[in-house]
Amino acid sequence: MPDGMDVVELPAHDYLVFQGPAIADAEMGQAISQVWQSAEEFDPERLGWKWSETAPSYQLAPMAKRGYIEGRSVC
Repeated sequence: MPDGMDVVELPAHDYLVFQGPAIADAEMGQAISQVWQSAEEFDPERLGWKWSETAPSYQLAPMAKRGYIEGRSVC
């Protein structure tokens, strides 16, 4: 474990993962906003889930070659 890093243990949980397309670095802010909007508008009940009130969401660092990725917890 590198110095300055912390270990966080989280209970197992299910996530819906939203990923935008690969995009130029200069347009990453817009791409992140689009993924956020898509996630906000998505209704997980279509899949038999509901948004979790207790488990955390996560975001991966945005990268032009793979776009922005965000996981939102469901139960």
